[in-house]
Amino acid sequence: MALIDMASSKSVWRGMEYYKQNKVNSCEPKADGTYEGTVTGNVGDVYHVHLDMEHPKKSNCDCPMANGRKVICKHIVAVSMHVASSEADRFKNEKTIYGSAFLNYVQPVTILLG
Repeated sequence: MALIDMASSKSVWRGMEYYKQNKVNSCEPKADGTYEGTVTGNVGDVYHVHLDMEHPKKSNCDCPMANGRKVICKHIVAVSMHVASSEADRFKNEKTIYGSAFLNYVQPVTILLG
C-alpha cells in the first residue's frame, strides 16, 4: 500500500501543498533505502523526516502531530512526493478523475421563485 493511501486526507492535501510550494529543504537517500529530509512548516519551523517508502509506518517526523506516534503527517507526505514524483502525479490524477466524475453526476437545477 502506498504511503499516501495510509495518510489522512488532510495530511495528503497539506503535504501536496508543501511539496508544490517547495517546502522540502533537503532529502538524502540512505544506504538502507530510506531517506532523511527536512521540511519547513507553516510558521517557519523546520521538521526532520525519516522516510521509509517500503515500510511507510516506519517513517517518522519530529513535528507535534507525528513525534513519537505512528502517524503519516503532511511533512512525511511532502518528502514522499519529493522522492517519488509519481506519487504526486497519481494523487493529482485521482483528484481530477474523482472531481470530474462528481461534476458529471451532478445535474443543473433550476429553482423557480414565487
